[in-house]
Amino acid sequence: MLLVLLLCQGTVSPGLDVGRVIEDLIPSLGGSAYADLVFWDEQELYQFADEVAQRLARNTGLFVVRDASTTVEAGTAVYNLPARHLSTIHASLGGAPLRESSVEELEALDTVWRATAGTPERITRGELGLTQLRLYPKPVAGGTLALIFHRYPATIAPENRWLSAPLVLADYFTFGILAEARRKESEAAMPEVAAHLDERLALMEEVIRAYWGVAQ
Repeated sequence: MLLVLLLCQGTVSPGLDVGRVIEDLIPSLGGSAYADLVFWDEQELYQFADEVAQRLARNTGLFVVRDASTTVEAGTAVYNLPARHLSTIHASLGGAPLRESSVEELEALDTVWRATAGTPERITRGELGLTQLRLYPKPVAGGTLALIFHRYPATIAPENRWLSAPLVLADYFTFGILAEARRKESEAAMPEVAAHLDERLALMEEVIRAYWGVAQ
């Protein structure tokens, strides 16, 4: 049924209530409310949900946004990436596309590439870690840097329980949270159940990637 529903989704719904998913699986953990649970608490279950959301972001291309809030200044080549950036799909400066290149490619192209100035044609992140990018050549004029990118969703917590994702992914979160709960070392641990649920998650991810792509 999940596969059919996924393939029938036309657009991403803004309304998956992850908090409701957690509440609905409490009976599977031996209680009727958070207060009844012995081996987990509300905060921990939300933490599990956030870990599941991070896994979904890493393994699929579901969470995509566009950001055009970065102002490029002449003489400045390095800029911060938007918050929760995972991988870049498309970059442009003033409407002109920028090609993503590795440091090795730029070194082969231009031995003094960090100092070269001109109209930017490329971006690289290879030397700057996860939070910044560098324009090549170094810009000689200003403009607006626009990025379309995969991102991590905001941290799921009681005060942020809604996720912009298709409603059918409730099953994915149910299995993922339950897997983490049963993986936890305690008298309620069920590693075989957790392993089985991991297999279900992997199958769902294959379908999601076929429909929405994968983070690069």
